Amino acid sequence: MTRPSHGLGAIYLRPRGCWLVKRTIGALISLFILTQFVAIGIVGLITEPGTEPDEPRVPRVDYIDGGDTIESSARIYVFLVAGVALLALAIKLKLGRVVFRHLESLIIFLTIFLLLISIYPPLSYLWTIPALGVVLIKRIYPHWVLVTGLSVLLAAIVGAIMGVSFGVTPILALMLFLSIYDIVAVKFSSHMGNVVKSVRGTKSAFLIELPGLRAAVGISDLAVPAMFVAANFLWNSTGLAIAVAAGGAAGLAMAIFYSNRSGMVPALPFIFAGVLAAYFTVASI
Repeated sequence: MTRPSHGLGAIYLRPRGCWLVKRTIGALISLFILTQFVAIGIVGLITEPGTEPDEPRVPRVDYIDGGDTIESSARIYVFLVAGVALLALAIKLKLGRVVFRHLESLIIFLTIFLLLISIYPPLSYLWTIPALGVVLIKRIYPHWVLVTGLSVLLAAIVGAIMGVSFGVTPILALMLFLSIYDIVAVKFSSHMGNVVKSVRGTKSAFLIELPGLRAAVGISDLAVPAMFVAANFLWNSTGLAIAVAAGGAAGLAMAIFYSNRSGMVPALPFIFAGVLAAYFTVASI
């Protein structure tokens, strides 16, 4: 029997037969790979050809100024950590489930809206209508297939938009920062455990929970590597982007195997290691 993970980037499998591990790996790796390819497709939708034939594609909407610096990664990291701290405070005040429900709706709305306005900016705020529609559909009919698909889509959108807004090096730095934080949050702190306990069983798009497995993975473990995949697709090559996606998938598989022996583990450091190995191996060829 599996037990709940205690971090948005953690996987926990109680030691059990190999069939459960294989089933879990197959399901989560499939969703991971799907997210990376959806992110690549979204990059094509939210960018347009450069003015010169040899120039890379450029985003139709610029969301972040100076995104090619490591300082920008540090600012995003501080913002994310502050957000988690506020969530932990809300949970301590017994407001966790209420906060998560409304926060989820807000993030779904903003993410879908940003995708649509990035694809076709002239319509501007008219895109609020379909974005609100997605929020309502999720609230009215939160079937696990719909919620899982929405989780993949949200992770891919965030990955694509961040990937085209930052350079390759800043995203590597951000992945390093988040991997270190993931280790601290899962192994040395309890606040992430409280966060996940408030989310599990609520059919939240923040956490991918598949029927019959009870092993959960946070969408951050899909979105963060998708940023790097998207950046490589835009600034380097399709081949390197696919290699990075494969490296991340291998890292996630390693995390699942390791959790089968050692219990709860932070998944993002394993994914980051796989991404890093694939990137430098292929880039050096």
